[in-house]
Amino acid sequence: MTESAMMDNPEQNAILIKQFNELGFKIAVDDFGTGYSSLRYLQRFALTKLKINQYFIQDIQNDKNDKAIESAIIKIAKSMDLITIAEGVETLEQLKILETMHCYEIQGYYYSKPLSAEDATAFLKLHGTHCLIDKQ
Repeated sequence: MTESAMMDNPEQNAILIKQFNELGFKIAVDDFGTGYSSLRYLQRFALTKLKINQYFIQDIQNDKNDKAIESAIIKIAKSMDLITIAEGVETLEQLKILETMHCYEIQGYYYSKPLSAEDATAFLKLHGTHCLIDKQ
C-alpha cells in the first residue's frame, strides 16, 4: 500500500490493515519517504514491512545524504520490528551498502527485471531462493 493511499482515509485503512494482519497477510508501506512520511502513522498502522523508494537508492554509493536517510529509515524500521525493503537496487555496490545497513530485502534489476508469474517460477526453479535473502 503506498503512503498516499494509506493516508486517503487513515482511520478506515488502519482498521483494514489490522483485519488483513489477522487473516495472515503482511502489509508493506510502498514508496516510504516520498509522501507523508509521518512517523506517527508508522506507529499507528499495524504494518510488517516498509519499502524504501528507489529515489534514495539510485545514488546511495555517491550521495552521503541518500546514505544517511536510508540508514535512518532502516534503523527506525528495525526498532519498530518492521522489515525494510529497498526498491530499485541495480548494482552489487548498492546491495553491499544496504547489507552493511542491515537491509536484506531488495527489489530491483540487480536480481531481475519484472517477470510474469510463469517466468518468475522458472527463475526461482533455476536459481533457487538464495536471491530471496531475509536476515531480519
